[in-house]
Amino acid sequence: MRTVLAVRPGVVTGAGTVDDVADSGDVLLQLDLLPVVVVAGEVPAFRDLQRGVRGPDVQQLQEFLDGAGFDVDDEEGEFSDGTEQAVRAWQRALGQEATGVVPYGALVFVPELPARVRIAASVAQPVAPGDLLAEVLAPTPDFVVPVTDEQSALIPPSTAVAVTAGDGQTWQARTADVVETEDGGQGLRLVGADGSGVCAGSCDQVPRDTASTWRAEILLVPESTGPAVPVAAVRTGADGRRFVRTIDGTEIDVEVVATANGLAVVDGVDAGTEVVLPGRPE
Repeated sequence: MRTVLAVRPGVVTGAGTVDDVADSGDVLLQLDLLPVVVVAGEVPAFRDLQRGVRGPDVQQLQEFLDGAGFDVDDEEGEFSDGTEQAVRAWQRALGQEATGVVPYGALVFVPELPARVRIAASVAQPVAPGDLLAEVLAPTPDFVVPVTDEQSALIPPSTAVAVTAGDGQTWQARTADVVETEDGGQGLRLVGADGSGVCAGSCDQVPRDTASTWRAEILLVPESTGPAVPVAAVRTGADGRRFVRTIDGTEIDVEVVATANGLAVVDGVDAGTEVVLPGRPE
């Protein structure tokens, strides 16, 4: 999470263009009529960006301007005439005075975009340096299932988990790794079934202001369907192959998909095939 703090005293004079998820170039809010814009970048903003300065923060600004259609004709990381002209064009597009200078506090560099955003200041609110204006959260929220040591030992990585959201929809997830919880315990961090975020395109269902508690069903024995035979009917040959024997003596190789309650779900035999248990007359 990256916090957006006021760097000078002022008043929040307008809301931004962000509802829930921010992308590069979106306006978080307006402070003293000046927009505070979120832009992709690893290096946090720390100074005015203007002609004569150079560095990775300048390069991040240039990459944003180029991506937004304001061509920069300067050496990478050097704020010269080309960057200044691109900044002026961008400022005019925002309806601002085209000064060619990006003042400290006008840009918020965020390592990964799009990202979820929580605006912490409201219109007409006076702010002082250091006051919280907004929080830029991770692109997707963390999902953690609290577990004991004994439970953790029984649940291997990549175990399927079904998470029921607040509106009743179900997200398919899997366990990733063990993490420490806020209360000092441990939990299993979840990822989506495909390795992405658990809530995928429905993260607007997840509150940004508070932690939420939802139901998570850990599927230690995944649901399986298919022909079922008594476990005792599955034989193992000397070569390790598994097979069942029909009433006419035919051996059919099978793969055991799952077992429960004395039955084995198998792949390789058609439903309705009559098989013989060991020790029974054939």
